[in-house]
Amino acid sequence: MSGRHTNIAEGALNTSSNSDGGDRRGVGAARTAYFFVAILVGLGVIVVFSVFFHPSPHGPISLTFTGFVNVRPSSDAPAGKLAVFLFTNGAPTRICYFVESIEHQTTNGWFTNTLHRTPKEWRDFGVELGPFESRILHVPPPTNGVWRLRLGGNERATGIKGFRDWLKDFSESFDWRTRSLTAERFEGKKFEAASGEVTE
Repeated sequence: MSGRHTNIAEGALNTSSNSDGGDRRGVGAARTAYFFVAILVGLGVIVVFSVFFHPSPHGPISLTFTGFVNVRPSSDAPAGKLAVFLFTNGAPTRICYFVESIEHQTTNGWFTNTLHRTPKEWRDFGVELGPFESRILHVPPPTNGVWRLRLGGNERATGIKGFRDWLKDFSESFDWRTRSLTAERFEGKKFEAASGEVTE
C-alpha cells in the first residue's frame, strides 16, 4: 500500500511540474503576442493621425548670423574668433543637416566652395534638430572678406511616406537589447538655409 501511495504522489508531482512549465511558456507567448499587438495598434494610430489630422504649421528653416565670439582652446569647439549663427527649425518634424557650402563674395559675384558635409574640426556642430528647436553654431571664418554659410538637409518624412520609412527603420535598425533604433531615414522634404553676409 505504501508503494502505491508513493507512485501516485510522484505522478502528481510530475504532472504539477509539467503543468507549471506549460503555464510559464503560455504566459511568455501571451506577453510576446500582447507586445506585437500593442505595436500594431500603435502603428494604426500613427497612420490614422497622419492621414486625417493636419500637422502643425510649417515655419521657415532659417540660418541667421549673430556676431563673433572668442572661444578658449579648452572648450568643445574650434578655438579663436568664431562666427556665431542661430539655426532654427521651423518644421513640425526633426531634420538632418550638414554644411552645403561656404560662399565668398568676389568682384565677379559669389564664389561657391561646395562641401556637402560638415568639417570634422567643427566640433559640437550637430547633425539633427528637433521640431521648432534652435541651436547656436560656431564656425571658423574662412576669409577676411565677405562670406556666407549655407546649410542643406532633409526633413523626416510624414504621413504615409513617414510610416513606410518607420517600418523600414524598425525592420532594419531596431536593437532589441536597447529597444531603440540605431539609424533612421531622413527622406522627407529637402531644404537649404543660407545666412546673410558675414563681414569682419
